[in-house]
Amino acid sequence: MAKYYVYPFGVSGDLTPILNPTQPGGFVSYQQGFTINYEGDVDTDPSALPVPRGQFNQLMYDVTLNLQQYQQQGFPKFITTSDNGGTPFPYTIYSIVRYDDGSGEKLYMSLVNSNATLPTTSSWISANPFAGTSTVTYTTSGTFLVPTLTNRIYVTAVGGGGGGGGSAGSVFAGSSTPTSAGGGGGGGCGQGALSTPISVTGGSTLTITVGNGGNGGTAGTSTVNGGNGVVGNNTIILLGSTPLLTLPGGGAGRGSVFPTLTNPDTDGGDAGQGGAPGGIANGINSGFGGTGAASILSTTTSGGRADTNAAGLPGSNAGGGGFGYGGGGGGASGASSPTLGAPVAGAAGGAGAPGVVIITF
Repeated sequence: MAKYYVYPFGVSGDLTPILNPTQPGGFVSYQQGFTINYEGDVDTDPSALPVPRGQFNQLMYDVTLNLQQYQQQGFPKFITTSDNGGTPFPYTIYSIVRYDDGSGEKLYMSLVNSNATLPTTSSWISANPFAGTSTVTYTTSGTFLVPTLTNRIYVTAVGGGGGGGGSAGSVFAGSSTPTSAGGGGGGGCGQGALSTPISVTGGSTLTITVGNGGNGGTAGTSTVNGGNGVVGNNTIILLGSTPLLTLPGGGAGRGSVFPTLTNPDTDGGDAGQGGAPGGIANGINSGFGGTGAASILSTTTSGGRADTNAAGLPGSNAGGGGFGYGGGGGGASGASSPTLGAPVAGAAGGAGAPGVVIITF
């Protein structure tokens, strides 16, 4: 094999730094090298310069040190702004460098051309061949540039969760007729995919659409039904206009109906797929809100608690409290009016949680 540089040339000898820009007087520089002044006879030509031993050693040291770095590490170190004379170096796409992010050196690959950012930014990815895999997580829509030599990715993702249904209000309907409203139905969860393999081509760009969660249904009154929740949006991965993966959003929970003298106890609203329907009102007790469905990346979300002689209680938002991605929002509990008094309002359903896309390659 070619010589392995155990020692960079002159590592223990005399080294005199060589400056980068052209130097006055014809002195050696990295920009010009050894000028014609070094060809003259120093005994007869006043402009002639002797070859400086220290700077020649420095030149050979610089060259062999870089060669040793390639021999020992395979990839060059990241060029810092100070290394490049105060200007960030613009790396081309697919360049691989070594960089210490504070926890030791790692390999990073540039995802774009003219990349003058640090390797810890989103325009780079880990390129460590011994790390096994790299992962990119999208909680909002964006694009994914497939790394060179990659022909398969694995996707874990979920659509947006559906919103929970709102509940109706109530009012005492007669001398002996308490009224109570049923609860809103829980929202359905977004459809999920777990480590699904997708064939791709290195260098292609995928368009990632992360489905938003649906809003919860609005609060009703003693004369207005609780609003239906909103269906969650689809999560989609496209190559150009070709869908590679489509995950529908969760269905919406339906709002409950306000009670009347002829129908003093109303049913709960239907749920989105996987969610629980709202509870049925019973006498002076309102119906509880249905729980929102759990996705593969979330837990169930609570509906509003049933109560007596009170306004409705809202369902929980699926996106809050650590409920994860793609879960359905909780339905609101209904209002109850067991005695004569002013009308009481229903409550709003909880919002569905947004989806997510996690790409492993």
